[in-house]
Amino acid sequence: MHLDDLAAFAQVVRHGGFTAAARATGSQKVKLSRQVARLENDLQMRLLERSTRSLRLTEAGREIFEHCDVIADRIEATRLIAQRTRTEIVGLLRVCCPPGFARALEQDLLPGFLARHPGVRLELHVTSEDVDMVRDSFDVMLRGASDLPASSSLVVRQFSRLHRVLVATPAVAEAHAGRTPLDLPALPTLTFGPPGRETHWGLFHPDGRRHELALLPRLASDDGTVILEAARAGLGIALIPLVICRDALAGGELVQLWPDWRIEEFGIALCYPSKKSMTPMLRAFIDHVVPGVDRQLAELMLETGG
Repeated sequence: MHLDDLAAFAQVVRHGGFTAAARATGSQKVKLSRQVARLENDLQMRLLERSTRSLRLTEAGREIFEHCDVIADRIEATRLIAQRTRTEIVGLLRVCCPPGFARALEQDLLPGFLARHPGVRLELHVTSEDVDMVRDSFDVMLRGASDLPASSSLVVRQFSRLHRVLVATPAVAEAHAGRTPLDLPALPTLTFGPPGRETHWGLFHPDGRRHELALLPRLASDDGTVILEAARAGLGIALIPLVICRDALAGGELVQLWPDWRIEEFGIALCYPSKKSMTPMLRAFIDHVVPGVDRQLAELMLETGG
């Protein structure tokens, strides 16, 4: 059976005939007649007794109409929901991000977005675990650009890039005086990034040569505050975004090591399952969050002179 045939049958009965139903719905009379005939054929029973001047429900048709009437209302409600979702910024938006990004969203961006769009309900899931966006029903995910799952079904947009520095307490820096960044695999290191795996740091020598170091950090976390506090405690040499450690550097708690060496920047990316998922609500979220993150980072970089 076709849902449209059920709806057509309900409209014909509601309006007392094919002509009146066609006038009320804007559909063609011949189309309605064809749909009702197809429904009767599918059910293998007569629903309407027709004459040139009248229309009468059969006993089976009366019982089926009671259900079709409800179905027709549900179909129309479904169409209205779909139309509203395509045109209005309303509904539930499920967002996933690691702890290191959550603070930036929670402090300013999400309250501002919700205040601007009162028809939106938002769920923010903060996790450092790998997620399957389709299976877990997430609409959008923020991640480090190098930490995105490999999937051809994801649309990925890279935007902000974080300038990272190598820092340590003055005591740790003095203990490793005379070392070079190439010695880092043998030193206690702390890194901002996904925990539980071998870490690769890309460093550029002052002469431009690139070196990729494979190491097992003493501590890895995608929460930058955790790495900052571990560095302050003298637990090792930290590779951390400048915007996170700027105050500790300014106050002398931490010092930058090997400033002549350049560190590969850390990219931030936003992804969503497919272009078909680009509802007005998701577009509004992206348009609000991406410039907001860029603006926050730019302001922090100006404060630090980075």
